[in-house]
Amino acid sequence: MNQSRVQHLTRRYPFLFALLLLLLAGGVNLALQRNLLEQRVLAGNLRVFMPLILLAVGQTIVIIGGGIDLSLGNMVSLGNAIMVTMILQDSSPDRILLGMAVTIGAGLLAGAFNGWAVAYLRLQPIVTTYATGFIYAGLALLILPRPGGQLPRDFLYSYREAPLGIPFQIYLIALVILFWLLLRSTRYGQFLYATGGK
Repeated sequence: MNQSRVQHLTRRYPFLFALLLLLLAGGVNLALQRNLLEQRVLAGNLRVFMPLILLAVGQTIVIIGGGIDLSLGNMVSLGNAIMVTMILQDSSPDRILLGMAVTIGAGLLAGAFNGWAVAYLRLQPIVTTYATGFIYAGLALLILPRPGGQLPRDFLYSYREAPLGIPFQIYLIALVILFWLLLRSTRYGQFLYATGGK
């Protein structure tokens, strides 16, 4: 395969290299861990990696738009601190919903503040998010100075559910793929790619 053919393929299918890396990594893992594709092991791995997958999707949208967000990890720490202080082991369903709403709201506010600083103050994304990352980490430490928290057992078990024998995380991944396909077909998605490709 000549170089121009490879360039044509990578331009037409930009995900191809990442897909090849995923298949290579999967093959190496399968060679080292023979039970990798067993339902129990697969479900356990999905539970561990699902938060990182969701964070990667969010960061991908930022990067496609030509930016970067270094505060993401500290935003997650802030969200975790809020959640474990608001949702206790004996919390009622209403309290759990309130804790989740406040956590999501805090994440939206933090992201909106980053976006405002970049879009309206014209600050560089890498500098802005590096600085705001310290703010979010400080707020997390203020809310939860020491590690701790006991979430309700039923709340934790809901993450381990497997409706119709399929791990809950597979449904989440399917929703993420659907969201991505819908985003690419909208004018916003086209503008996002155009902005990042300038």
